[in-house]
Amino acid sequence: NIFFDISIFNNNRDGSRKTITAEQGTIESIDNGVVLHLERGQIHELMKDNQDYTKINFERYDVVVPIDNMSLQRKDIKSRGDREMTYSMMVKKISTLEEKRKDVLFRIKERVSKESSLTVSDFSSHELLLNDIVAFEKIVSDSLSISGDPKIMKSFSRRIKNLKRGIKNDYRLLNNYNNTRNRYLVELNKKFSIPFASMVFILVGAPLGIMARRGNFALSTTISLGFFIIYWAFLIAGEQLADRGTVSPSLSMWLPNILLGFLGLYLIYINSKDRKKISFEIFNLLFRKKEKNDS
Repeated sequence: NIFFDISIFNNNRDGSRKTITAEQGTIESIDNGVVLHLERGQIHELMKDNQDYTKINFERYDVVVPIDNMSLQRKDIKSRGDREMTYSMMVKKISTLEEKRKDVLFRIKERVSKESSLTVSDFSSHELLLNDIVAFEKIVSDSLSISGDPKIMKSFSRRIKNLKRGIKNDYRLLNNYNNTRNRYLVELNKKFSIPFASMVFILVGAPLGIMARRGNFALSTTISLGFFIIYWAFLIAGEQLADRGTVSPSLSMWLPNILLGFLGLYLIYINSKDRKKISFEIFNLLFRKKEKNDS
């Protein structure tokens, strides 16, 4: 699973060219592409004006390669999708992704620590960190412009550019790890929330069955289907929001049960007090009218 003598060529649209070489490396698949974990290599970059050339040595470098308009499928009887995994498999996968997230965050902080004068208050997002770097770059550039040494200014500009590029690459990788972890957390909670929904539907269905005394089979089926659609809509919307990181995976998968559970308890309460009976006469009239037309 290890590749040797790696060479990567990248010709950008702006005319600049980059070549990355490494002694060895591994490949890891993520949601939107692959990650190349390279070891002991060099980065050669030629700017679009063919005047500025940089060479960087590295011990370890991660390259995120997005895959657009492609569908890669691997058939392996030993591999399982997230919905086919057992509870222990998912917990292990989530733990592995969490460790990778911590490694990336540590690498980001390590990159920043190399600039001793750069102070960062928040590492939670790429935008906040980039704002601190831009502010730091402006202050130092202004002070270096006073000295008037073009070599020092050029070296500092190149160093900050490499810092921005490395941090951007790290946060892209971090976002992919976050999205993958959220997807597994969604499936992990779904393994328990969906079976628990059977008890929630009993809480809702039992009092409705008592209160809708004049309903017929078609009416009962319509009501049941309506509650099923509501539950399904909440479940699908919650899954999408959780995959994007907008809502907590645990909350998104348990929210339909919580809402319908409270509704069921309320219906049981009003049914026990005999305060209200639901009349479905309008539906009965429709069904009776249909039966008369059929006859």
